[in-house]
Amino acid sequence: MQMRKYQGGLGTLGWLFVLAIGAFLFTCVAKVGPIYLDYWQTKKAIDLVLNNSALATKSRPEIIAAIEKQFEINNIDSVKPTDIKLTESKGTRELDASYEKRVALISNIDVVVKFDKLKYNLSAVQ
Repeated sequence: MQMRKYQGGLGTLGWLFVLAIGAFLFTCVAKVGPIYLDYWQTKKAIDLVLNNSALATKSRPEIIAAIEKQFEINNIDSVKPTDIKLTESKGTRELDASYEKRVALISNIDVVVKFDKLKYNLSAVQ
């Protein structure tokens, strides 16, 4: 009978604590998850354009127009085609579509997610 007293399990306060942590984690996933889905769609659209075209002969407006078309097809609005930087130096062309996204998490707490792996060397992509 004495052992049963110590094996009572999780009490009401413990369950409330577990539910609060679970609700917080669910909120984080629900807010940040779509941002990552947008990033993967953006990366996929840019990769599709870079792998399916002869970039050596295309001008900056042609490349941006092709990326913009893919963004419209995939309904991507996390990055605007006008924000994409295309630089040329010493015969090397680089495309930079890096961006960051800010989303309100709870009240005045924001989450900032930075995507800086969207940099491509167009001279290497042929």
